[in-house]
Amino acid sequence: MKQIQSTMLALVAMAFMASVVQAELPTQSLNVQPSEITLTGPRGIQQLIVTANADAATIHDATAIAEYRSENPAVASVEKGVVKATGNGSTVIHISRGGMEVTAKVTVAQFENPAPVAFHTEVLAALTKSGCNMGACHGSPSGKGGFRLSLRGYDPPLDLVTLRGEYFNRRSNVLNPDESLLLRKPLMEVAHGGGRRLHANDPSHVMLKQWIAEGMRTEPEGAPALLSIELFPKPRVLRDGADQQQLMVNGHFSDGTVRDITALTAFDTSDEGIAAITPAGVVTREGRGEATILARYLDKMSTTQISFLTDRPDFQWPNPPEETRIDQLVFGKLKQLQIQPSELCSDSDFLRRATLDLTGRLPSLEETQAFHADTNPAKRAALVDRLLASDDHARFWSMKWSDLLRCNSKKLTKSGVHKFRRWLFDVVKNDMPLDQFARELLTATGSTQQNPAAAYWKAARDEIDATETTAQLFMGVRIQCAKCHNHPFEKWTQDDYYGTAAAFNRVGRKETGLPDDEMIFVKAGGEVTQPRTGKQMKVRLLLEGDVDVPNDQDRRVVFANWLTNNSNPFFAKSLSNRIWGHVVGKGIVDPVDDFRDSNPPSNPELLNYLADELLKSGYSSRHLIRTIMNSRVYQLSSQRNKFNADDETYFSHATTRMLTAEQLLDAICAVTGQQEEFSGMPGGTKAVDLVDPPEGHKFLQVFGQPQRELPCECERSTDSNLSQALQLINGPTVHNKLRSDAGNVHRWVAEGKSDAEIIDLLYLASLSRPALPQEQATAQAHIKASEDRVKAVEDVAWAVINSKEFLFQH
Repeated sequence: MKQIQSTMLALVAMAFMASVVQAELPTQSLNVQPSEITLTGPRGIQQLIVTANADAATIHDATAIAEYRSENPAVASVEKGVVKATGNGSTVIHISRGGMEVTAKVTVAQFENPAPVAFHTEVLAALTKSGCNMGACHGSPSGKGGFRLSLRGYDPPLDLVTLRGEYFNRRSNVLNPDESLLLRKPLMEVAHGGGRRLHANDPSHVMLKQWIAEGMRTEPEGAPALLSIELFPKPRVLRDGADQQQLMVNGHFSDGTVRDITALTAFDTSDEGIAAITPAGVVTREGRGEATILARYLDKMSTTQISFLTDRPDFQWPNPPEETRIDQLVFGKLKQLQIQPSELCSDSDFLRRATLDLTGRLPSLEETQAFHADTNPAKRAALVDRLLASDDHARFWSMKWSDLLRCNSKKLTKSGVHKFRRWLFDVVKNDMPLDQFARELLTATGSTQQNPAAAYWKAARDEIDATETTAQLFMGVRIQCAKCHNHPFEKWTQDDYYGTAAAFNRVGRKETGLPDDEMIFVKAGGEVTQPRTGKQMKVRLLLEGDVDVPNDQDRRVVFANWLTNNSNPFFAKSLSNRIWGHVVGKGIVDPVDDFRDSNPPSNPELLNYLADELLKSGYSSRHLIRTIMNSRVYQLSSQRNKFNADDETYFSHATTRMLTAEQLLDAICAVTGQQEEFSGMPGGTKAVDLVDPPEGHKFLQVFGQPQRELPCECERSTDSNLSQALQLINGPTVHNKLRSDAGNVHRWVAEGKSDAEIIDLLYLASLSRPALPQEQATAQAHIKASEDRVKAVEDVAWAVINSKEFLFQH
């Protein structure tokens, strides 16, 4: 056993020596974490983190470059930052670097007691660390090569049977562990389709080999269970010369002990272009910026953030006005990262941007001319207030909710979609508090014709659909992966999934006999069974646990009250992030409905502030939208500077994005003065007012209008493609509207307007600004050179419509 421990320590030391050597930095102070260490048993081990200049800008990790000495090697040895028990007693570890010294006290107990490898907390972790039980390997539902493990060790009983009982235990040799196929294949000593997964004497290999040598035992009943893990250091900013950071992971067990589990922890990084990470837990600089480091040990996870900054000698903070708390939080992050924000956008850009964001349409000619003529310094805030109070805002934002709530006639019937959309219009128009909105949807009963909110349960046909839809819409959690197994990249388990489903499985549905009507009611009984364990599930509230709900009470009410409680960790943040994403163009957590430890917010303080604002306003979406749009951050230009040219994360400039399918079609109609005709809808209906995606409408389909089959923002396509270019260049939609005798181009010519007047009207209607002198000169030259003035003006209009400035929101 001692030989195994020594080789394990040697491997960890080699990993440190192979890591990137840091540039020489001065050492003014030194500290160590942890400074007091308790090791239990002969396999007791502790990773150290040694930090130089912890309170200075020159902070750097000195773990790999410090010198170590144990006062009593008979109690504990130390090498390259790893302390290992060698006997009972106490000693002191001395760590020195650059003339500074710090100490760590070590106590070792129960060294004489056996310390067998624990199957549940060590063997399964070793298999996970090595990738043997990944979904692409033996963790797939059917396994690989006749060898099947549970995905990331979520089903220990299955793994135990597979490892030590299947095929007469042919995969292991307890008399000669080195001959075990369980080791030889991943070591590539014999052919292995999955390639090399183990290296001789690495921690996973040592652990598996020792477990086999001990007889492949499982721990006795009542053995300490792993409750949580904690990743160190906490968020840290490293500047020039500080190019790496050692990590440490502690496991908290049910018996109250805390043990170092760094060696068997699997690590991941949110951005390999900024920070790479070695199997030994050494983060190395690859670029400039912030990266979130995820530590995963079985089903437990913990994260920290490492920022690598590079000083820009010519960078100077421009001290932009910070008129709102949003500005303070965003600019504070930008200043730290040495990213210069763009300038304030022009009035033309703001008018067009705000009108598109709030109403989905372009400003009218009258609105544009009035806004440019207004000299009131508060005219931007006044515009936001006016648009928020308009029916156009209710139309556009009820369309957004219709997309997410799957408002289509296939699910809700022809009359049902009209009633549901009208209800959503009233929700937005009256600024219904979002907590009330969620409760009315989640607890709705009665006729879907008389109570439109009950359509939520017509679209969600069973408890599985309701679980996934509700979690994604109102918590920002994509829990789908936990249906068949514990979530491979998140903390959610199958018990979480089916416990949540238990809140919704008593929803009943029956026909009323009336056209397009269905009755939603609460059934007297019905339970959800976890398919893997056969356990009957209680209602589970995520991160809180199971709750007992009396049989005469609607379980959905219990769930909805928990969801909309001010202390709920998901609801306010999820909705605030969704609103920010719709207004700004990118979520603080992005995608906006994908909250998870491995996809952290780019500015946590900003997200917390927005959630607090939503709570304080009584869940008023209108208040939150107004707060965002009145900030300087929202009003920044989309034009980038050399310091924010590569920023796609921290809101240093406006996000440029293509108009949605409905916005673009309505914009073309507005510029040309020709409305689109939709089958079954009154004349003059705008695309944003459609209650149901129209069948066979090529333009809307090509530009990504969702069919409302999924409760996900991802259903709306935002990718550019060749079909879109063909539609704009020579498609019938643009061509026919421009050529129409009743259109704006022909009308302006018929009214005797000059070329310059028509060109300005085109630019004002399309881009909310007059044509620039060069644009005027070019357009007028084209018209004068043409024999057919009308067609020449059509050409100019076509060119404006096909310009990026028209097609994109900026």
